[in-house]
Amino acid sequence: MVQQRKDLGLIGADCPPLSVPIRVHPMIAIGRGYSDDAINGLRQVQSRLSEHDDPPLRVMEAALWGELNEITLSAV
Repeated sequence: MVQQRKDLGLIGADCPPLSVPIRVHPMIAIGRGYSDDAINGLRQVQSRLSEHDDPPLRVMEAALWGELNEITLSAV
């Protein structure tokens, strides 16, 4: 996909090389007014990910203007 983007001129030839295998980092953005139940569910997802040595789940709160602020699951 990176080569396709280079071929189309969407990214420059100076794009840094990708490391293989590509590792996906899970992230979710939620709107304001989320419930405690939602956070508890995300804690369960985080627990399952850690059982399999997957990267930690990043949870972001999305402001109305698009700004993302990270929510720490252990502190909420």
